Amino acid sequence: MTSTSLTTRVGGVGRQMVGQLRSQLFGRFAAVSLGSLVTGHVLLYGIHSVMGVEPVLANLLSTTLNTVLVFIANRRYVWNVDGNISLRREVVPFALLALAGLALSTVFVWVTAETIGEGLWVNAANLAAFGIVWLARFFIIDRWIYAATP
Repeated sequence: MTSTSLTTRVGGVGRQMVGQLRSQLFGRFAAVSLGSLVTGHVLLYGIHSVMGVEPVLANLLSTTLNTVLVFIANRRYVWNVDGNISLRREVVPFALLALAGLALSTVFVWVTAETIGEGLWVNAANLAAFGIVWLARFFIIDRWIYAATP
């Protein structure tokens, strides 16, 4: 049952409860995102600035590592899904969303490194790009990937 059909079936009081559940989901999603912001930028800074890996490759590596952590945290903590992971229904869509963010952040990181500079500017570019796709990611995951969970 999708969240839309759940809202339609339960009436006014049910709509209020669904709205509260959405708020709780969004709050947990924001908490996971904040955690991933920290881990992602620590990874990016460490790989690029400490290990000396060039900015675009450092962005690719840090995003890939962080995506695995974010997938697990979203699945278990935000949407409370446990058990077997569906490659087609969960992993592929989540990976495509991560790739969209990675593509945008890679362009932002490259342009920034070439025009403004490196160091923390690379982190700022990465943050700006992922910020753009963050809100869309919540609604896509909530409405399509885990639509049947409350």
